[in-house]
Amino acid sequence: MPGYGVSGGSSGAQAAPEPNWATRWGAIAIDDGSNGGSKLGRAESLGSKGKAEKAALADCRSRGGHKCTLERSYRDQCVAVVWGDTLVSSASAVNSERASQLAMQNCSSSTTNCGVYYTGCSYPELVQ
Repeated sequence: MPGYGVSGGSSGAQAAPEPNWATRWGAIAIDDGSNGGSKLGRAESLGSKGKAEKAALADCRSRGGHKCTLERSYRDQCVAVVWGDTLVSSASAVNSERASQLAMQNCSSSTTNCGVYYTGCSYPELVQ
């Protein structure tokens, strides 16, 4: 007999669990070169802002920087660093192309010979 033993409209299927995304941080540290050569330190995809900043400063120092300072922290997106004749510009955005465009615009409005020096991304990570 059709429908025999079937109750209500429940199919018995369970809804899939919602994805859980963990924020990921990145940071950039720079030694502007006043001591004989510019250095850039970077950190990507770390679990906290503090860890990313600490790692970027350590990376800058490990590359020979003596006066490393934090340039930018970012989360769940990308960053670009642009060097020009008289300044360093950075920007963060949804992807490296947009971050590069923003940093280039900022640099070009203030100095000449701007070029993208570094791009990196720290996208959220799927965790279950």
